Amino acid sequence: FRDFDAENVPIKWYLGSAYNSLGNYGDAIKYMKEAYQISPNNALVMNNLGQIYFNAGESKKAIKVLKKALSYYPRFMEANVNISSCYYSLNDYYRAYKALLFIPMSKRTEVVKNNMNILAVKLGKKKSGRAKREMRAELNLEKPKEKIKK
Repeated sequence: FRDFDAENVPIKWYLGSAYNSLGNYGDAIKYMKEAYQISPNNALVMNNLGQIYFNAGESKKAIKVLKKALSYYPRFMEANVNISSCYYSLNDYYRAYKALLFIPMSKRTEVVKNNMNILAVKLGKKKSGRAKREMRAELNLEKPKEKIKK
């Protein structure tokens, strides 16, 4: 039996990912930890372990693992998004925003840009059009109607 697939991903990673998808975080953590023991320098494994910890409600443990993944690969988009979510869940909006800044502009998805706008508003940095619309939607407020010029 092999420990790794053809792409050098530990087989236990697949088991951990599957259990995570099923919401079985106990088994997901067990298998992802085993994958981490087999491949301790694999940023993908660390990212997924952090994601599972976050899903299980253990944001502080997730941050510890995700920081290690980011020490190997600082611009790893998924790890930055995941650590941002962890900080957000702990109401640390500054660190949540800062984590997203490490994602190169060319790789920022609409979701990442939207999250950055929401965090910027929470931090009082700016009130962008998108963030204003999101806040209005959250508060169930309508935009005032503009007068039509003839």
